[in-house]
Amino acid sequence: MTHRPSTDHGNVTASQVFGRTGRRRVVLVPYNSEWPRAFERVRDEITCALGEVALDVHHIGSTSVPGLLAKAVIDVVLVVVDVDAESAYLDRLVGCGYNFRRREPGHRLFRSPDLDVNIHVLQAGDPAIAAHLVFRDHLRRDSTDRERYGRLKTELARREWDGMNAYADAKSEFIQEVLTRHGATVEGKGTQ
Repeated sequence: MTHRPSTDHGNVTASQVFGRTGRRRVVLVPYNSEWPRAFERVRDEITCALGEVALDVHHIGSTSVPGLLAKAVIDVVLVVVDVDAESAYLDRLVGCGYNFRRREPGHRLFRSPDLDVNIHVLQAGDPAIAAHLVFRDHLRRDSTDRERYGRLKTELARREWDGMNAYADAKSEFIQEVLTRHGATVEGKGTQ
């Protein structure tokens, strides 16, 4: 379902979800060396559509970590000046074929129709951006934590979840442990 609001949404205080949600199984696959190129295509599409509105575009999540099992979903952080100024990016992302899925304080989520790309829109300066990058970069460097995280994801994938947020929440203790070691925190914006 595509949602196309006509005005900007300042001071969002509650989460709004658009489209279908429900029980899902997590399917993990081995790392695919094509994922960085898939991200580059998405990044190029976003920057072409948004121009200077896209301050930065980062590849995050497990598909950004070589050697890590992952859901075959490219997670992207799109950094904008003001996440509440949806008129600067919403219609253009929808025009590229992405579905607007979630509006919550400080975060917007778009998803591709094939569910293989998630775009997390965050505002410049949001600590969640640095936290995503710290976690990603740590797992790229630290094979012990990468293997630990892979085992955790494998264990969690054996369960059925009421939605992907529940699966993400189940990983939060490990993620927070890594971030704490690096002096970073993130409060539920986006995914890892």
